[in-house]
Amino acid sequence: MKRHVLIVHKNARDLRRLRELFVRDGYQIMTATNWATARRIRDSFDIELVVCAEEDLRCDKPGGKEIL
Repeated sequence: MKRHVLIVHKNARDLRRLRELFVRDGYQIMTATNWATARRIRDSFDIELVVCAEEDLRCDKPGGKEIL
């Protein structure tokens, strides 16, 4: 069974690059460009790992910390 990874990033090109790296290692990749989509994905799948930018976790707006 493949492990699910959720990648959250606002830049679609960076999402594609990150996806390629994880797919090579056998992960099932889910991507989101915003936290609302990331929450829906997290609620629908058994996500093993969430990858996002550090600054997204430090901001005062709702988002990254809620996903974790």
